[in-house]
Amino acid sequence: MDKLRDLPQFMTNNKFKLSHRYITSIHVDTFILTSHVENLDLSHNWLDVDCQENYCPLFPIGVLTPLINLKVLNLSNNYLRSILLTDGEVFKGLKHLIKLNLGYNKLNAINKNFFRHLSKLITVNLEHNQFVNLPMDSFSSLQYLYNFDLSHNKLSQNQIEQFNREAEERAKNIGKFMFLLIPR
Repeated sequence: MDKLRDLPQFMTNNKFKLSHRYITSIHVDTFILTSHVENLDLSHNWLDVDCQENYCPLFPIGVLTPLINLKVLNLSNNYLRSILLTDGEVFKGLKHLIKLNLGYNKLNAINKNFFRHLSKLITVNLEHNQFVNLPMDSFSSLQYLYNFDLSHNKLSQNQIEQFNREAEERAKNIGKFMFLLIPR
């Protein structure tokens, strides 16, 4: 699947549907000629990404950078473990991204700068992961965020209440209702 010539068969309009393809890694040049793509679905694959200090051998930093018009990215139902420990370089250049789905993975930590290149995000799905603790300031740059799902993680009751208070405060300040789908 690393070869660009294999990709057109999975493209419809401006959407790449690469789900359920047993993809285990992505070559850094895979999306080099795909700047028009708005929706990339890599869900239900075998991406087992364990990034350490901005080094991701199976999901290299910059692999998504050519996707300058990407609005929706679905990486759910893979085996992602520590992609969120990077300081957001994996998503550098995705300035139009509004929906990010990382649900149903094995994520357990997040770097406070992870979302720094994703200021237009409206929807973030982190459900069914293994988060125990999340720094509140990780989401401070996401001024448009109003649909946020952290359900089915291992967060403490105290942190759940803290996120709910933050959601209520944010809803007052931006005049929009923020769906924070974590149990009280």
